[in-house]
Amino acid sequence: MRYMSDDGKVFNTEQECYEYEEQVKEKTADKERLEAERQKKLNEINKKYKELQELISGYEKEYSVRQSPYFAPIYELMNMLCI
Repeated sequence: MRYMSDDGKVFNTEQECYEYEEQVKEKTADKERLEAERQKKLNEINKKYKELQELISGYEKEYSVRQSPYFAPIYELMNMLCI
């Protein structure tokens, strides 16, 4: 008797099919976990960047600075260097 996994792959035993499906579930869970961590870190970076922008704005108002300092995120600096 042959067994077919959810994604259509065929196996000779039920155990092989079960092990394969468990591996697929683990990989999917790992991808989802990594994506959630990435999104959490990105949200944290965006929050810090917003705080920095607010501090810069306050500094400009308080000290009447004409030319404001520009803080570029690292990905913008990398893009500038690569072009």
